[in-house]
Amino acid sequence: MVNSEHSYQTLSGAAEGIYTEKGSKFIGIVFPVSTEADFKNTLKEIQSKYKGARHYCYAYSIMKGNETIHRSSDDGEPSGTAGKPILNQLISSQITNAGIVVVRYFGGVLLGTSGLVRAYRQAAQEALKNSSVRVIEKTVTIQISCDYPTYIALMPIIKKHRGNIVQLEAAETMNFQINIPQSELKKFENEILSLSLKYK
Repeated sequence: MVNSEHSYQTLSGAAEGIYTEKGSKFIGIVFPVSTEADFKNTLKEIQSKYKGARHYCYAYSIMKGNETIHRSSDDGEPSGTAGKPILNQLISSQITNAGIVVVRYFGGVLLGTSGLVRAYRQAAQEALKNSSVRVIEKTVTIQISCDYPTYIALMPIIKKHRGNIVQLEAAETMNFQINIPQSELKKFENEILSLSLKYK
């Protein structure tokens, strides 16, 4: 299954792949992330684990609201020879909320522009081949205000459409938030039209 209007693919966990060429060793590491801060923290851990490497080139694809952020870095390699090929592997694999770092140990022989592109691309590919993919449903958060009897009437409807209450303020007026799959939103809205409540 690939990314769609209501779901996206990400990784179940971290994985590695190795590619070597003319003495240089390229270690590809893929891992799930949810924020840019998550990625930066993992990058620091990788730099600490693989000390002495010449380059730590990377790319990531992270969902932020309704947009997807793509970033990449050549980390000192010639422009466009490392970060972009790595990012292209993420995009072509339709993987979101994930990062790839390719660690290079220099073998003493220059690979040239085409050789670098091939090596970074292949290291990223090998890591992705060894990874496990899972599909995540996109959800929407809705704020609802209603009286208690309406709140009770809503409970089976929320459950029916696989919604989850994530915040609740119980008083004379019930104020709460639910997370509901995007694929269920329209059906949920149609079903609650007859109830007297406010939501957004």
